[in-house]
Amino acid sequence: MQAQLPVSRAIQRALDIVDDHLVRTQPVYERRREHRRRKVHKHLTIYPCGPASVVPVEGWSYEVSKSGMGFVCETELPLDSIVIGFDFDADTPVWMRASVRHCKQVIDEIFACGVQFTGRANSPV
Repeated sequence: MQAQLPVSRAIQRALDIVDDHLVRTQPVYERRREHRRRKVHKHLTIYPCGPASVVPVEGWSYEVSKSGMGFVCETELPLDSIVIGFDFDADTPVWMRASVRHCKQVIDEIFACGVQFTGRANSPV
């Protein structure tokens, strides 16, 4: 399934690679997850927490659940706290605090990250 976003070819390729991987590994991981994840391709704004957090990172989700999400981005994120803003058919973004559980390079300078939500945030900073 192609993402319906204005994304670069590299981002689209990374989303396709991750989607293919998820199809093959879903039966194994689905049993271990607390909440079921759904495939969602949407644009995200990510603020790494810390002194450099003034500059947001763009990301594109590939799956979302009640407790976490997976996304790709062009920046390697440390295993630390972040704030994610996403707009799922609303006028204003929803801001969530999250903990980065993994961030692995998929292809040249494109990283797949998995996060666990830790709570709502009122704003990105």
